[in-house]
Amino acid sequence: MKKFLFFIACTLISFSTLNLNAQTDFKIFSGLDTYYATDDASIPYGHERTYTINNIYKDKFSSNDAIIGVGAKSNFWKANVAVDFQDHNFALSQANVSLKLCGNLWIEGGHFFTNAPGELDNYSWDNYFTSYSIASQLAPNAETGFGLAYDFTPETHLSVRVINSGWANDFRDNNSSKSVSARLDVENIIPKWNLSVGTVCGNENKVAVSKDLTTFTAVDFRGNFTKCFEGAFTGQFGTVENAYLENGEEQLGIMYGITAQARYHFSPKFNAAARVSYCDNQDGGFFTYRKLSGLEAGVNLEYKPTSFAFLRLEAGYLAMSSENENLSKVFYNNNDHEYTNTRMQLALSAGVYFDAYRTLGGLRPTLNDHHVKPMNIN
Repeated sequence: MKKFLFFIACTLISFSTLNLNAQTDFKIFSGLDTYYATDDASIPYGHERTYTINNIYKDKFSSNDAIIGVGAKSNFWKANVAVDFQDHNFALSQANVSLKLCGNLWIEGGHFFTNAPGELDNYSWDNYFTSYSIASQLAPNAETGFGLAYDFTPETHLSVRVINSGWANDFRDNNSSKSVSARLDVENIIPKWNLSVGTVCGNENKVAVSKDLTTFTAVDFRGNFTKCFEGAFTGQFGTVENAYLENGEEQLGIMYGITAQARYHFSPKFNAAARVSYCDNQDGGFFTYRKLSGLEAGVNLEYKPTSFAFLRLEAGYLAMSSENENLSKVFYNNNDHEYTNTRMQLALSAGVYFDAYRTLGGLRPTLNDHHVKPMNIN
């Protein structure tokens, strides 16, 4: 797998540096997000906070993402390569290429962000919050494979891929078979609102011995109520075969989640956002947050000194629940010397994101550019 990804990366870099003429858009981009996070739960060892995939370390300065990448497109090919030095660890965030077969039909291959839409489509500087919602933390986040993409119109795009699982860790699937992912994006389905629907289905996931069929489907609807007021709504539904036993028989496990977000811009420099998220995984089919439900509420205030930098202060409340009350008590309070099911949390984050170099060939952006994350030629 690593050799395959290295080959893809080298191929894409070669593509992206060829034929940089008037018909080619090319950019080198970068982004950095740093943070300081704390909460009222105690950590027995180290600094790692549980039940979060961003702002992981408590009471210390660290980084969520440090991105550098290359993106390029012409009328006949597109390529993206991005490297993430997240928390001082090197990771290939994205390495993919698309070639036009005919008309509006493309063939694409490499390492992608997941086809399941939501907060994980973006890095923190493109989201309302630096942290990810409790429901988003159960979603697939990457996939490696190849497939076809078709632009029905400049605002409607379909992508279908045969992939490794992409389930939380694309490099530890069981390789007993392959999975399938699909995604439909529609811009301006109603004026100023975009709809994305995506699904992943297969019997591979990060638990290498598991061969149970797993599905995950997400619907993301986001846009602007007014010029200053915007919103984002994401619903998720997943299933896992043989998730638990009931009366001696294995049962289908069901997970569902919903996240609602809103943001109001007081001025070009100041905005405030709110988020409510709920996720139910009490059937225990999904590896993360096994047999638990979570309710999260949060608010933040953001200051943007320039169009490419931000400073955010966010506060949140997280409550876990379960049919077994003791199982939901996952946070330890050192002051009271007891476990509890709730946590108050606070984070301050700052970041910059910009194009280090860019040439524009005058090509019109197409919708599938918007799903080539983290950066694209727009």
